Amino acid sequence: MDQQYNLQNEGILEYSSIERYREKALIKMGTRISVLFIVLFTSLTIAFFNGPVNSLIGYIVTSFVATMLLIHLRIYKKPKVIFAIYGICGSLIALSSCVFVHDISHYVDFLWILVCTFTVYLGGYRKLGLFVLIFNAIGMGYFIYFRHNIHIDIIQEFDIAQLTGAYLEILLCLYSLAYLMYQFIDFQEYNDRQIKLKNASLVANNQVIEKQNLENITLLKEIHHRVKNNLQIIVSLLRLQKNELHSDESRDQFQEAINRVLVMSSIHQKLYQQDNLIDVNLKQYLEELIGELKVLFKNQQQIDITVKCDFPHLGLKTMIPVGLIINELVSNSLKYAFANSENGKIEIVITKTELGFNLQFKDNGEWIEKEGKGGFGLELIEVFTNQLNGTRTFETNEEGSNYLFELEFAD
Repeated sequence: MDQQYNLQNEGILEYSSIERYREKALIKMGTRISVLFIVLFTSLTIAFFNGPVNSLIGYIVTSFVATMLLIHLRIYKKPKVIFAIYGICGSLIALSSCVFVHDISHYVDFLWILVCTFTVYLGGYRKLGLFVLIFNAIGMGYFIYFRHNIHIDIIQEFDIAQLTGAYLEILLCLYSLAYLMYQFIDFQEYNDRQIKLKNASLVANNQVIEKQNLENITLLKEIHHRVKNNLQIIVSLLRLQKNELHSDESRDQFQEAINRVLVMSSIHQKLYQQDNLIDVNLKQYLEELIGELKVLFKNQQQIDITVKCDFPHLGLKTMIPVGLIINELVSNSLKYAFANSENGKIEIVITKTELGFNLQFKDNGEWIEKEGKGGFGLELIEVFTNQLNGTRTFETNEEGSNYLFELEFAD
């Protein structure tokens, strides 16, 4: 759990590191672009102060916006907003120039529209970037279909100064676009480097976790093996003690105690022999348990015992009390229910419910002893039923006896 928490923390820290790097890079980009725009468009304003008013207004507005955005960036350190404003304002200025300024060519404005759209995307605003893209596409369509021919009729030849200004704007567009692309590639390369480092860290951590898991599996198997061995020692001691008894009743009681210990021992044996150390194959275990009980009651080999289960596996904490309950029920039936029967049948049905599961035990025998006189075995059944927060009902008739347990899974 601690290791999983550490891995989650590392992922959060890694993501924060990428975000910090990107934010610093955006601040640097915003500062450089703003300074460049201020210097260039202020220079163009001074150089063409006596030129066309429409172009001059565009230069002045661009210089003013760049200055305000630079001040905002230095004070609030929020670069994404700057890129959004640059993209929107730049698009509005370029489209306004296309629509309202008739005496200049506008191929530079189309370049600026491209740069502005990419700027919004680079700032991290995907939806806003899509909106700006659609808005610019509609604006350029309007210019081409409704304003372009008017411009062709009005536009005059450029003098050397105007050509120089247009060329400088084109260079600035190309530089801005190249710089944005360069920074975008830098972001991608940084992310790739971080991902590679993270993958290498995850591979190393996975190797450590796999090693720990193997160690834990080995340790858990060893624990189940030791528990099984200790229970076998107890069984051996009980058998030695049983051999010294002379009373048949005492021998039977010792044999019942031995059977109960063997139920727990066999569960631990199954767990350390399989890869799954948490769950036990329910049907397979019960069939083996019933086979062992029939061996103990050799005179009841003809009894037909069937097991039906709704679900394949059961956890250790639930399996032990269920196994002990079934051990008591099957043992009692084999001892007391089929003395006068040649076609004995026992049916065990386990079905899943919303709150847990039901265990139904039926036999068609004629009991020698009544259910109310069951003694220690029935007391154990009550104890194990309570362990699983369950209830027990019992009925008997001419067709035999029927137990129904409503149980919950152990935590």
